[in-house]
Amino acid sequence: MPRTSASSWSTPPPAATALAQAREFHAAVDLTGLIATKLDGSGKGGVVITIQNELGIPTRFVGTGETLEDLAPFDSRAFIEQML
Repeated sequence: MPRTSASSWSTPPPAATALAQAREFHAAVDLTGLIATKLDGSGKGGVVITIQNELGIPTRFVGTGETLEDLAPFDSRAFIEQML
C-alpha cells in the first residue's frame, strides 16, 4: 500500500489491546496521531503515554463523553495533572 502525507489517526481500544493494535495500524498506515475517546479512566490514559513513548505517535484529541462536543485538543500538561 503506498504511503501518503495525509494524517492517519487511530482510536485505540481498551488498554489491554491498544498497544498491539497501534503497532499493527502504524505498520500498515503510518499513524500520525491518536484520538483517545471515553477517557474517563486511568487505564486508557496510561496507554496513550505508552503508545507515544514506544511508537512516537502523539495523542491529538481526547474525548470524555459520547458526543462530538466532548472531544477536545489534547493538552499534555492538563492530562498529567489530572492523572496525579
